Amino acid sequence: SNQSALIAGFSMVVLVEVQIPKNMNPVLLVTFGCTTAAVVGLMLTAMLNSTFMLVAILRYDCVQREVPFAKFWRTRCESDWKFALRAFAYGVPLFLCVLAQIGWVVFWEHQSARYIASSLVTLVAMCTIIIWFAHTERKWRDFLLRSDAKLVNTDV
Repeated sequence: SNQSALIAGFSMVVLVEVQIPKNMNPVLLVTFGCTTAAVVGLMLTAMLNSTFMLVAILRYDCVQREVPFAKFWRTRCESDWKFALRAFAYGVPLFLCVLAQIGWVVFWEHQSARYIASSLVTLVAMCTIIIWFAHTERKWRDFLLRSDAKLVNTDV
């Protein structure tokens, strides 16, 4: 929830504060606007679902357990948690795409360095996306989305 809010905030600030050149390619402008709006939407979805689940968990009656917590989680929270995780997992690479596009928006009017500077920003963003998909997302996605995934203590 906190990371989603942070990324949504960064994206919103980028959308509001960036100085859009007057002669900017309209396709790039529309792509930039749509990508940034999608990041904000996905991250807000992840944040709100996570916050509502936290409220539900905090309201769970630990003293008079009419429903075991595992059943409460499965029926009330798990599908929303998976939805929030997917929204976050789609939003992170889109946020990096916004970073890649920012180079082109910011350096659009700098004729001498436009292609080099923009390409370097895009390269950094694309390398980070590759790391995200090759390592982080691949390692954690299936484990976190499986209902039967458990950490096992082999020492016990």
